[in-house]
Amino acid sequence: MRTIVFFSQLVLLFSFTALAQHNVILESNGETTIFSSSNAFEDAYNAATDGDVIYLPGLQYSSPGEIEKQITVYGTGYHPDQTETTGRTRISGFIFREGSSGSHFEGIFVNGNIIFAGDALSDISLKRLHVNGDVQFHRIHSDNCAECANILIRECVMNRFTGRYSNVTNLHLFNNILERIEYIQNSNDGVTNVAWIANNVVARNTYHALGHVRNSLVENNIFVRFGTLGSIFSGNHGNLIRNNVVNLEVSPDENNTWENNFFDVNQEELFIEFSEVYTYESDYTLQNPGSYQGTTDNEVGIYGGLQPFKANTRPSNPQILNKNIAGSTDEDGKLQVEVEVEAQDE
Repeated sequence: MRTIVFFSQLVLLFSFTALAQHNVILESNGETTIFSSSNAFEDAYNAATDGDVIYLPGLQYSSPGEIEKQITVYGTGYHPDQTETTGRTRISGFIFREGSSGSHFEGIFVNGNIIFAGDALSDISLKRLHVNGDVQFHRIHSDNCAECANILIRECVMNRFTGRYSNVTNLHLFNNILERIEYIQNSNDGVTNVAWIANNVVARNTYHALGHVRNSLVENNIFVRFGTLGSIFSGNHGNLIRNNVVNLEVSPDENNTWENNFFDVNQEELFIEFSEVYTYESDYTLQNPGSYQGTTDNEVGIYGGLQPFKANTRPSNPQILNKNIAGSTDEDGKLQVEVEVEAQDE
């Protein structure tokens, strides 16, 4: 985490005023364009070309609906307590289509589903998003991601992840908070690196928390089921399932390989502040992290692994934390502006 405090003169005030107006900024081929209409995100997207970056300040925006370009989109973050100065960025749900491979979205509250529905999509990453809906590799049976490869979803909050009707290769689900993971598979023979599912907290009311996942590595996760209907694991095959914490007693089956898992753990004694439905007050820090070690020499759950969850949830590009603007100029006619900026280490 890097914090920068700087002072400047009147010229900085104009930049700060521009930010206060919540303009959407497009960086394209070394040039910056500002959009300020009611459809600013859509206007910026329409003007963008492959490889461009869009910055969304803390307001509500309509999304373009379908993403068919390789773009990077940064918001201010999704957590209300961590975006008091900037406001949080909120957009509607959207669909990745052909042409969107290589895109990256970060630091946004998404009100709706994120859908992967291009025939072949790859190298797309979602980071520090709160998705008030599902992330899914299909829209309907005939409109799916036929080949989804090299997809990274990390440090996100969502309802459900489902890969139904899609062929998945090299999916990474790291350090997320969600309700269910299901239908991650590849119909092609011999594909063993379907997914790497690590250090997530999966809390489900009924039915399975992990269902119909095949030929994947499932490690260092925490699975919680607090209803009585259905199994916590269902229809999984060919997976290596190791160093996971589960709040129910599980009888390992012969369809998967099981190693060093922790079963029948009381979630009330596991987390600092567990809630059956995730809220911003939930705290999934482990009470005794040393008791539940993962395969990466640190704890299981979202605060362990190779890419631990950042508690303040802010995106990795610099964000304004505090601002102080003097009420008047000094004797030389200069106005003092103090802005504190913070960026995550990654």
